[in-house]
Amino acid sequence: MPNKLLTTTNSLAATITGFNAPLPLIDLDKILTIVDDTYNYTTAVDDEKQFNDSNLAGPLETFAQLVRKQHKQPARVLAISSSAGLEAKFLTARGFDLVGTDTSKEMLQRASNRVPAGKFVHMRVQNLQFSPEEKFHAIWNTRTLIHVPHSLVVDLLATWKRLLTPKGILGLGVNIGDRNGWEANEAMSGQPMFYHYYAEGELEEALVAAGYEVVEKVPIGEPSNSPESRNFFVFAQRSDTSLDKAIYSQYVFFDEYEQQRTVEPSELESLIAVLLGAGYLTPEEQTNLCMLYDRLALRDKTDQYGYELAAQKLKLHLQTPETFFTEDFTAWLVMGELHLKLAQYSHAASCLEQALTLRPDHFHTLVRLSYAYNGLKNFDQAIDTGHVAERLFEQSHVSEEERAELYHALGYFYVNRSFKGTNEASVQDKEKGIHYMQLACSTGTNGYKHISGLASIFNETKRYSETIKLFDSFIDNEKTKADEKLENALYFYRAEAGIGTDRYANARTYLARVERYAQASQDWDVLALVKLYQIRAELKLKDVAELSLDDIRSYLSILYEYEPSPYVAESFKLDRENVISILSAFYLINQSVNEQAPFDNIEENLEEAIYYLEQMYERGEERKLHLLVFADNPGVVPGELYKFNCRLHLFRFDEVGTDLTEGEMYQFRVWAILPLTGEASAAVLSAIAFAIGRFSQEGYTIYFYDPKRVLPDFVRKALKEFFVDSIEEIAQFAYINMLYDSARDYLGSTRGSSAMDITLTGQSSSNIDLLPIESEAN
Repeated sequence: MPNKLLTTTNSLAATITGFNAPLPLIDLDKILTIVDDTYNYTTAVDDEKQFNDSNLAGPLETFAQLVRKQHKQPARVLAISSSAGLEAKFLTARGFDLVGTDTSKEMLQRASNRVPAGKFVHMRVQNLQFSPEEKFHAIWNTRTLIHVPHSLVVDLLATWKRLLTPKGILGLGVNIGDRNGWEANEAMSGQPMFYHYYAEGELEEALVAAGYEVVEKVPIGEPSNSPESRNFFVFAQRSDTSLDKAIYSQYVFFDEYEQQRTVEPSELESLIAVLLGAGYLTPEEQTNLCMLYDRLALRDKTDQYGYELAAQKLKLHLQTPETFFTEDFTAWLVMGELHLKLAQYSHAASCLEQALTLRPDHFHTLVRLSYAYNGLKNFDQAIDTGHVAERLFEQSHVSEEERAELYHALGYFYVNRSFKGTNEASVQDKEKGIHYMQLACSTGTNGYKHISGLASIFNETKRYSETIKLFDSFIDNEKTKADEKLENALYFYRAEAGIGTDRYANARTYLARVERYAQASQDWDVLALVKLYQIRAELKLKDVAELSLDDIRSYLSILYEYEPSPYVAESFKLDRENVISILSAFYLINQSVNEQAPFDNIEENLEEAIYYLEQMYERGEERKLHLLVFADNPGVVPGELYKFNCRLHLFRFDEVGTDLTEGEMYQFRVWAILPLTGEASAAVLSAIAFAIGRFSQEGYTIYFYDPKRVLPDFVRKALKEFFVDSIEEIAQFAYINMLYDSARDYLGSTRGSSAMDITLTGQSSSNIDLLPIESEAN
């Protein structure tokens, strides 16, 4: 039987978190992923026809003439979203040295075949990873900006500017019209597509705001030709003007009290606009732009849309050693810290490592780098780096608050590593983790602020009674009551301990209190976390296999409504996405099992359900899928049984119920019984029948492949629904059940992720210390 259930779906399920999820409106990564998938879904469409219908020959010729006029030597041209290479072919035929980017491997291959002289690389339009030395005389792009939200166009265009030489040409193709938002594109089999068509003059304004000078416009057709839209091409060049220092200095002042360069919160947007409008920025100015966006996000934290939009813009402008060159230590430290706040751990590590090459023994950088390694789940390196920082205590004049923060971090690192080690090493790491967190709590006058970290570690190691004692000891403390954030963190961890000890009424009460705090303070990330745990508490009370479709829809609706910002800890984001994926899968499975879906849709539903369940492992959850196999002759078990990514535990029939297999029989809940040769005694078959009857009544799933009809008739009659006709089927169904059981266990746990993330202390500070720019250096 062909394995249809495990094919990768190209439907919307493959591109968003969960079933019936709302489509993103400002998350550019998610928007363009869905757009790319929709385009990939239609790659069978004749790309020659797409090219001819686009009326591109005229605009391409205009672009080529502008480039030749501006740059006499053979020009280097970057084709962003080069697709199948038809436009690239036109440009290389005009003598240009061409580099194309795309996210589709199939399109890149087509382009390479069509244009052997070109170079084609896999890159995303919002993250073009070219080195600082690699510049282009011109950039050509169509079909991209019509899929970018209006609020992000200026920032995206500004990021492309760094790739152009002075006076470099930018050629853009868009549509003029009213289309704006998500649609089900009928021309693309109903796949979702985000559109942003432009008003008259809108693109020209965006180009000027992003630091370009418009040099020519080419409309295709008259406005009256189409009631919906028309093609429109704009050609601009990178402005050659540097940052206007006089205007910049009107916004930036030196705060004598804080001893730092700063800007008034009300003038953040104005100063950002000044920086975006410059033709180019120095590394220090680019770093300041990122800090200003971070500060803007914190200023707008009570405005959920503004908060998330500023964070999305910050992501666009952050740099890495692959795209950025500077010998300024502080610039690398700031870039690393901002990547870290957005849970971009790989980029954070590379920036902070670069900072350490400039100042090898810098305590603050070492601590931040240890956080980045922890985020990458490289716990050994996180701990080693933390201890390097610890050895600098005396020579670096480290404050008590900084010491406490390092102890806090080491506490988490050791506990995180404990889940990856052997039993003895695991116990030692847990004890070290608690020891360091207790040190954090007792270090300095503000050490008490780390009490919530100790509660978190107690919960992570399932010492819920210790969390409850800690809560009772500190919740009425004067210092705790004076610190509303700490007080509510303790209430949250007390609620988590209640879930862990099956005291759900208490948990709900404490979570409701934290919810009121989050709503009053308009802390949307805390509110999203509370909503997730309220749902987790309810799911632990229920048999998730019997959840109604209405229940699941309600839970998913709440999780979609309360989406966290890019600033939240990665473990929370992953846990939320895993819960959404599992609920989505259960919705589809229950719908099919209860015959509430049309018969023709059942296979498609199961395909999507499996996709959702497998996403847990794509996100880094450990794949604990085990199949217990009993065979009369293990040596003849067909290879098809090994095709899925799970672990097989293989035993002979005569080992059923012995000391050798008793532990596995209780531990692994999905079995395969394979009488392949028919060579089994009556006594052995009796033992097998007894074991099957005993464990199937306890909810174990047992599949049979019995081509020679060896098993007794009463077994066949009692469990006829578990008999299959091929090894292929048994492999499929066993795999589905292992995924299902693993998902159910996940929902039954108190905390989803086995490795915690740490919120950096001071992360929410409103202070900003801008780097000095060239005119201020003296």
